[in-house]
This record gives sequence, C-alpha cells and structure tokens, in this order.
Amino acid sequence: MLKLITNGTVYTPRQRIQNGSVLLDGGRVVAVGGRSAMAVPPEAVVVDAGGRAICPGLIDLHVYGCHGAQLSRPELFGDELRWIAENLAVYGVRGFLICPPMSPTGSPAEMADILDALADAIDALAVRHEKRAATCLGIHLEGPGLDPHFKGAFPAESLIPPNLEHMQAWLAAARGKIKLVTLAPNFPHARAVAQLIRSHGILASLGHTSADYETADAALEPQGPFNLVTHMFNAMTPLRHREPGTAGAVLVSHVPAMLICDGEHVHPAAVKTLVRAKTTEQVILVTDGIGAAGMPDGVFKLFGREVTLRHGRATLPDGTLAGSSLTLNRAVVNARDFAGVEFIDALRMASFNPAHALGLRLLGGILPGTEPDIILMDEYTGEVVAEK
Repeated sequence: MLKLITNGTVYTPRQRIQNGSVLLDGGRVVAVGGRSAMAVPPEAVVVDAGGRAICPGLIDLHVYGCHGAQLSRPELFGDELRWIAENLAVYGVRGFLICPPMSPTGSPAEMADILDALADAIDALAVRHEKRAATCLGIHLEGPGLDPHFKGAFPAESLIPPNLEHMQAWLAAARGKIKLVTLAPNFPHARAVAQLIRSHGILASLGHTSADYETADAALEPQGPFNLVTHMFNAMTPLRHREPGTAGAVLVSHVPAMLICDGEHVHPAAVKTLVRAKTTEQVILVTDGIGAAGMPDGVFKLFGREVTLRHGRATLPDGTLAGSSLTLNRAVVNARDFAGVEFIDALRMASFNPAHALGLRLLGGILPGTEPDIILMDEYTGEVVAEK
C-alpha cells in the first residue's frame, strides 16, 4: 500500500526538510522531498502530519520495563514483554533491547533458564501483535559480570565475575537473541569474554566498573575488545584531574557511549561536556527505563526490591538510583536542551546512532530504501502523536 506522509518537517539523518513529504510503499521509503515537488500517486493514502516533525522511529538499547510492567518470572515473560512493547510505542519507540532480570543467587544455570524463556517470549512477540507495538530487537544482557563496588541497583548476590564457560552457555540458551552485553573490564577474564561476545557479532559494552583510567583505556583502544559504553558517567570511576578514571578514558576514546539524559543520572553540564567531547555521532540516548517509565509518582519493584518514584527520580530505600522513569522521546528533547544541539542532532542520537550500532541499516533514518517505521513528533515538547 502506498502512503504519503505530508505537511510536516522531515528529518533525515543529515537533513531537515521543512514542509516536506515522505512516500512509502508497504513501510519502505520510496521518496523524500519537499511537499510541492513530490507527485502524489492517486492510489496513495495521505496522512497529514499537521506541521509536526516526521521522524524515524526511536530505538532504545536499554529497557527493563514501561508503564508499570517489567520482566519478573520466566512464566510471565510473554505477557510482560508484550505490555512493555505496546506501551513503548506510545512514546515513539519502534525498536528496543530488553534487559532480563538476573538470577537472584547468581546461579549460571538459572541465568541460562531465564535467557531461554526470554528468547521464547521474543519469538512469540514477533508473531503476535494485537496492538501497535515496538519491535523487540533482542536482549541487552546487563550483567551478571559487573563490579560489586559499582553495582548500582543490582543486588550483590546476583553478580558473578565474567566467565567464558558461563557466557558460552548463555549465548546458546538465548539462541541468537543477545545483541549487547554489559560487563566490567577489571576482572581477570573480562577481556576474553568480551572477545567471545564480539566474535558472535554482539556489542561488548563497558560498564559498572571500578576500572582506573589505564584499564579502561586499554579496553577501549581501537583494537580492544569493547565497542560501546553503558550509561556514561553512571556506575564508573569519575573524571578527576589527577585520576581521569573510566569516564576520562571514555571521553578520549573512539567508542560510542550510551547516556541516560533525564537530568537525574547526569547533570546537564556533563551532558554538554560529553556531546562536545564525542560529538553527536558518538552518543546514544537510552532510558534504562523500569516499570516506572511513563508513570506518575508511586512505588514499584526492581529485582524484587522496592523502588520509589518521586518527582521523576527512581530510588531504592537507601537513595541509590534504580533505573529511570524516562521515556525516549523526552530524552531527545532533554538532549537538545541540555547539550544545546539542534533537534536533528538530538533525534539522531535516539534513532540513527543506535540503529547503526546494531548494524540495522534499514532502521533509524528516513532515506529511500529504508524502513524507519515513521513517527510524528512535536519537536518542542517531544509528544508523539498517532497518525490520523
């Protein structure tokens, strides 16, 4: 079916086209250009964007939950994942990586069972959509190979050092669904595990680490095993003028960094510092959203523990940040405002950049031949509007 989306500002990865139009054939972009110059096929369904931004669907590489739900027990994964996918779509997310819960006891065998059940849930979601839903692109395995000194909201008993045998078993259990693994580089076998991950075409992301500058710099060197960074500035050694830490190594590296841009995890000035150091080409906006994402203040659960959301800040009883209530459309607007960049650049950090990191050439950008799953967004407020 031909569809013409018109009367809006079209955002390609590099170009802003005012009063533009996009012609699609079955979801694939056929043509992009100015409204006046584009011929309208008589059989095309015309969608009036109402002056809004015509954008590629957003892609979130770090999701635990949304709208009151997150993964809890394997037997519930199917229903929980469907709810998360349907509600992420409300905020313009068209693709996401889901983070599984850890084994409460750090059991490698139980972790394999969790991944096996999640792979089943992802397969089921792909063939059963009662409502408009975001596509689950795979799994982001955040842990359990994390540093207990920088564990964030993870229970210490769920964490175990990186291990080749364990990782091989988890890769087999997930049946190709793992697309990103976060682990700390300051363990004896972390480099070998990261190399194993990379050999499967999976992103190896540095995070939750007490690594000093030298250790992190070696992990992030051009021929090093890590090719991504998880939630920059959070759960890592900070930048100090005599001890640059992991944060300092990331700032001077070639490796893209994911960022939770909610104004709670990272100060707006630090957001601006990161963007200026790495440019908008090397920053990927994520939410690390839990069940509190998109919800009003209240009490939620994460890894079996109580999380209180108050004024947009989700914390454990001891005050530790526990994921976020951020939605990705809001992160785009925040990045524009905090970093002082144009909307097109902020949008790219939540669409083209994550798609590029995953090697998904058809997603993340409105260009002829792509399938970006277009959304309509108010570029000032970030509100995503359903097509009429």
